[in-house]
Order: sequence, then structure tokens, then C-alpha cells
Amino acid sequence: MPRLDDLDWKAITWLARQEGFAGRLLFDGECFEWERAIDYQPKSSAPDVGRLWLENGVMIEQGRDIPYIEHWHRQDVARAPCAAVRLRQQGQGGEGFIVRLGPTFMYARARTLATQAGLSLSECITRAPSLKDARALIDCEISIGRIESSGWIIARSTLPFREGQLLTITKPVNRDRMRTTDIAADGGATVRDWDIDEAEGDLQAILASAA
Repeated sequence: MPRLDDLDWKAITWLARQEGFAGRLLFDGECFEWERAIDYQPKSSAPDVGRLWLENGVMIEQGRDIPYIEHWHRQDVARAPCAAVRLRQQGQGGEGFIVRLGPTFMYARARTLATQAGLSLSECITRAPSLKDARALIDCEISIGRIESSGWIIARSTLPFREGQLLTITKPVNRDRMRTTDIAADGGATVRDWDIDEAEGDLQAILASAA
């Protein structure tokens, strides 16, 4: 099975071009801000703020501080059950998120090695003092998958070796904690223990899968 320790400079450089984030959506009465608690790319000098409005069933998004226009088209999906948790890893303090909407889920966790704000991740990689540090910079997971009878299956991930794997949530000691399965850098099975900082929606929609 591929693993983080197998990634060479070429693979890391290619993966560093990805983008993705997880966090909270804020609204000040005029503009929306995507507060990026976890960002695959280093922190930008400009906040991710824009205006949203509907035209003929299409949601238009226009950047406020960075000029861009995006068109979002509605897709019919199962809206229930719906739940989200914001997590804090025990012993390390790194953030994580799990979001479920019907049969679809997203799992995100932050890297442990800090990046330099204002640079791209590719630029951070070129400045990494060693291959080990470069691998640590790329070790930020944002995964999307579907919930099937066999479990929570990761379909797409910023870490390609996670695709096709199960995200297993083991039963917490209490409702304020949970544990997720993971793959260590050397390819071995490992787990992450989390404290639940915040929860929204039907929390049981996430905990019900716990073994």
C-alpha cells in the first residue's frame, strides 16, 4: 500500500498545487466570509470574502478583496441526516472537521508543520530543508466520500493513498470525544483521538457509525 514515506520530490511538488479548506461560513449582513480554519495552502494575505446572490436558480459568487466570479449550480442531494463536528486532536492540538450530508461526508485535518503565510505551498516545498520536512508540509488531509453499507469510503483525497480506504469512527468514551482511523507515514495502521470542540445538527448521524 502506498504511504506518505513513499512520496518523492516530484510527487510532493505535484500534490502541492492542490487547493481546499474547511472552516465556518460567516455573514456580516452584506458579505460572506469563508473562515479557513484548515487550509491546504498557506494563509493568504487577503480574507476569502465575497457576495452571493441568486440569478435564474444559479448562485453567483463575486469576490470582494480578490476579483473573481463563480457560478454554483444546484444539485439534488439527500439533505438528511445532516451533522458537523469541529475537532481538536488530543496531545497535538491540530484541528479537524467531519461533515455529513445524507450519504456524503467530508473529513479534514490540519498538517502539524506550520507554513509561511503569503507563500504558496509549492514555494514552501522548495524551501523545505529536507524531504522529511517536505512530506510533513504535504500531510494535510481533505477527503470526500460516500457512506455505503460497507462503511465510510474515501473517494477523493489530497492524500491519494487514502482513496478507497475506510474512514472508521470508533465509539467515544463520552459524547465529547471520538477516534478516527488513519494511516501512519510508514504505512501502518494508526488512530487519532479527538476532543469535540463544536457540534451542529444530528450528532448521532456521525456517532452512529462508531464501532
